[in-house]
Amino acid sequence: MRKEIFGWVFDGAMRVIKLPVQKLDSIIVEVKAIVRLTAIPFKRFEKVVGHLRHVAIELPVGRWLCVLLNRVIALHNKVVALNKNSAIR
Repeated sequence: MRKEIFGWVFDGAMRVIKLPVQKLDSIIVEVKAIVRLTAIPFKRFEKVVGHLRHVAIELPVGRWLCVLLNRVIALHNKVVALNKNSAIR
């Protein structure tokens, strides 16, 4: 039995949850585009972090993966630097 709830596909027979392919592909495209940049506007960063938080629900350690991203959001700078040596990268 499969159901889609809150953007997740729940498969009761296999006991797994997963994102629909088109949603996952759009997140991957956005992350790949951002990785190539050296800085991004705060609003765009905040949007991507929201998507990544949604994806992190599936991972057992997902909450801890977002700790650094949450610290950057707490600073609320106008631009988020993504230098080569940046911890966010």
